[in-house]
Amino acid sequence: MIALNNSSLLCDGDLIFIRSGSYLYQKVADMTRTWTSHVGVLFGGEHGEWMVAESRVPKVVYTPLETFLSRSVSRRFAVERLRQGLETDAIKELRHAANKRMGRRYDLGFDYDARGEFCSKFAHEIYLEALGVEIGKVETFREVVEKGSGVPLWFWRLWFLGSIPWERRTVTPASIFQSPLLQAIIQPTTLQSDPKQATPCHWPRLLKALPLRTPAVETPKTLSTPS
Repeated sequence: MIALNNSSLLCDGDLIFIRSGSYLYQKVADMTRTWTSHVGVLFGGEHGEWMVAESRVPKVVYTPLETFLSRSVSRRFAVERLRQGLETDAIKELRHAANKRMGRRYDLGFDYDARGEFCSKFAHEIYLEALGVEIGKVETFREVVEKGSGVPLWFWRLWFLGSIPWERRTVTPASIFQSPLLQAIIQPTTLQSDPKQATPCHWPRLLKALPLRTPAVETPKTLSTPS
């Protein structure tokens, strides 16, 4: 098992995937025929710790990495990175896009075009806004279901009160996990990595990075801004 919290394998902006133990998110994984059902984005904290920017019920938050991993079934996880790596300015823009969404409510309807967030929409949006890079694919519920051909739909009919919104647009953790723009850094099955094959971080990670903003209603937990 890799000791991730202080691991030099990780870079700011890495995407980290887990499998949530909740019944709802098990159904998300089943529908997309993959092991993962949740994704977040890694950023370094001011004391060298890793935080995960994520959209989870009830809202978008920063979560300590250890807490994030503890929610995964058997602590299974995977890490992926943009193949070309990220420069300093790109990381700043990515963090800014994440901070803008802190506190935004979770959308249990998984509607990409609604104001609310969900995990894969959050990751997809901040990469698209900050870098102009589309990780994952926005598709309709109909397209998602067709790719998961043979998966029972009774749960989703119940979830949407009898009528699945077939033309609603969404984006899934699976589509991000399978994106050709990303490179596997830590594989989900072995929890091992091959640093020689991984795209390196193209800049030294700042221990005193841009602030991790939390909503005003919560106890502030911020990082110092470089002088």
